[in-house]
Amino acid sequence: VSNVFRGTPLQFFDISQKAFDTMALLSLPIIAGGYLLGQKIMILVAGKEFILAGNVLQILAIAITCIFLSNVFTHIIIAIDRQKTMMYGFMFVATISLVGYIVLIPRFSYWAAAWITVCAEAAILFISAAIVASATKFVPNMIAVKKSLLATSVMAGVIVLLNRSYVHVLIILPIASVVYFCALYMFKGISKEFLTEVLRVKKK
Repeated sequence: VSNVFRGTPLQFFDISQKAFDTMALLSLPIIAGGYLLGQKIMILVAGKEFILAGNVLQILAIAITCIFLSNVFTHIIIAIDRQKTMMYGFMFVATISLVGYIVLIPRFSYWAAAWITVCAEAAILFISAAIVASATKFVPNMIAVKKSLLATSVMAGVIVLLNRSYVHVLIILPIASVVYFCALYMFKGISKEFLTEVLRVKKK
């Protein structure tokens, strides 16, 4: 690891894992929430005439999650001074995406744009993770991801029930958030110590 990172290898792995866990816990519910509430959110924001845009939002929720997770690795890349290597990855993804936009959008309209965006962000996530793994041997464990998926399943069930009861989206969103974090705590995906550590790092 480059000496740009000032700390021991154990500190590096610990901080990197906590950063990955935090982004995973925050981003994974977005996929379920976006899929189940995409149309309602677009109606709320832009009106009923934009209801079809809710379908696109459902797809882009995946891209948002990829962006959350890739930010962890791209920040690590800056810390270990591998920006030049990552630039090749960005250039590759940008080139392939541009070709995809030119070829596919005329045929498939905004569906192509949405899915190409998802693929591009997923590619950046995997490329940045591969660069970090190669340079530092850091590969995050998936324990937090598994627990987040369990909590997300509980949250999704609650959203489905509330949707069937025709509850307004502005009421569903806070209820779903509370249910998610309560379920996450129940599944031991977060602890008081973890929250304290995250808040302490944020303050610093």
